[in-house]
Amino acid sequence: FYKKKNLKTNGNYEVTLHTFCGKFPFTVIKTKQVEQHKINFFDEKSEYGTYHFSKPLILFGLKYSTKMSYKNVEDLISEVCYGSFMSDRTLQNLVVKKAKSISISQEKMINNGIEKMNKNTEIDSFEDVSSEKITEYTYFCDDVMVKFQKEKRNKIKNNDLNKNSDNNIEEKEKITTEVLKNEGLKTNFIHKKHKKGKKERKFTSIRVGMLENLEGNFSTILSGFGVNNIKHTQVILKNTFGNKKIKIVAITDGATSIKNDLSEMFGQNYTHILDWYHLEKKVYQTMSMISEKGKKDDDCKKILHYLWYGKTENALIYLNNITPKQQDKKEMLITYFTKNQALIIDYDTHKKENKTIGSGRCEKENDVLVAKRQKNKTMAWSENGSLALALVTQYFSENDSFNLKVEKIESKKQ
Repeated sequence: FYKKKNLKTNGNYEVTLHTFCGKFPFTVIKTKQVEQHKINFFDEKSEYGTYHFSKPLILFGLKYSTKMSYKNVEDLISEVCYGSFMSDRTLQNLVVKKAKSISISQEKMINNGIEKMNKNTEIDSFEDVSSEKITEYTYFCDDVMVKFQKEKRNKIKNNDLNKNSDNNIEEKEKITTEVLKNEGLKTNFIHKKHKKGKKERKFTSIRVGMLENLEGNFSTILSGFGVNNIKHTQVILKNTFGNKKIKIVAITDGATSIKNDLSEMFGQNYTHILDWYHLEKKVYQTMSMISEKGKKDDDCKKILHYLWYGKTENALIYLNNITPKQQDKKEMLITYFTKNQALIIDYDTHKKENKTIGSGRCEKENDVLVAKRQKNKTMAWSENGSLALALVTQYFSENDSFNLKVEKIESKKQ
C-alpha cells in the first residue's frame, strides 16, 4: 500500500477506533509523501477526514441522521454498537462532509457534460416541437421551505450585534457564506420571509426537480453546494436523451423564479402548465379573505369550474363582479390569474387524455427528502445544514450503500 502511494512511514500513535461492532485500540501509522505534507492512514483512506470511525459505522450514522434527530442517532449508536460513540455534533459534520462530496461529484459531472454539449449538440435541440410523433416527457419543479434558524443559535463573536436586528441575520449569512467559500464552495439558496401577525418568520428554500426518462421513470434533481441548478438539469437532460428530439412539459406552481429558470433550461418552446392542485389551493385560500360570509363555497366552485376548462377570462369576469371583504386580496388573485393565464390550460381535456395535470409526484419527493425530517415544529435550520441533510437523504434513497456494506460483511462471515 505504502509503495503504491509513494509514501514513507513517519512514526505512529494510538487512538480508539469506533466501529459498528464496538470500539478497540488502533495504531495509526503516520506517513508522508515525498516533498509533500504529512498525512496518516485516515487521511488517505476516508472521504470523511480523520475521524476515527469505521466506514460501516459512518454510513450507519449518516443513514439514521436522515430519519431522526442527531441527538437520537447519538443515543442509538451508543445503545446498539457495543460501546462505540459518535456525538451529535460529529454526525452533523459528517453529513456536511458527505454533502460536499456529493456536490463536488455533481460539479465534475456538469463540467464533463458541458464539454460534450459544446462538441456535439446545443441544449436548444431539446426544445419542444410541434410534431405529434415526438414523445412528450414531464418535468416537475418545486421549492420546499423549512424554518430558518434563529440568530441566537449562530456563534457570532461580536457581542455588539443587536439580537433582534437585521444586521445579525446578515452577519450570520456572511459567516455561513465565508465558511463555504473557504472550503471551495458557494451558496445558492433562496430566502423567503412570511409575516404572521407582528412576528416575521424566515425560511430557507430547497429546489427539487424531477425529470421523466425514456422508461417513464423519474430522476430527482437536487443541486448541491454552489452547483448551478440550470446547468445541472441541462446536463442530466443531455445524458438522459442524447440528441433525441423530445417535447418537454413542465408542471409547476406560478413562481416567477421557476418560470425564469425554465426558460433558460429549455429555451422558449417548451410547454409550461400551472399545477392544478396549486391553482385550486390558491383559489380556496384567497377566496376565504374575499367572499362574503356563506358565499365562499359557491364562489370557489364557479371560479374553479371556469379554470378547469381553461376559461381564465370568464373566471376574471366573475371575480371582478364580487364585492370583496379585502380589496387587496381580490387584486392579488386577479394579478395571479393574469400573470399565469398562459399556463392555465383546459385541464378537463388534458385529464381525459390520461396526461398529468399536477405535480403530486414532486410534492411526495419533497416530503421524502426534506419535509419528513426537517419540518417538525421545534426544528430550524441553517442554509447549508438543511441542504446537506437533503442531499444525504437523496443519496441513501437512490443507493443504500449501508445495507450493501452489511450484506457484504454477512456474506464474508458465511
